[in-house]
Amino acid sequence: EIRIIRDGETVYTHKGLNGVYRVTEKGVYRAEVYRYVPLFGWRPWIFTNPVYLR
Repeated sequence: EIRIIRDGETVYTHKGLNGVYRVTEKGVYRAEVYRYVPLFGWRPWIFTNPVYLR
């Protein structure tokens, strides 16, 4: 699962291998990736540093 967060709010979620999100607004963006682990469910895997768009 891929999540795109803008200014602290989730603006995009995708479950699958590939996802596309087009940025249309200024803000502070970051991505979070969760991986499905049998017996445990969705577990955090990758957290990016913020990207500032002006």
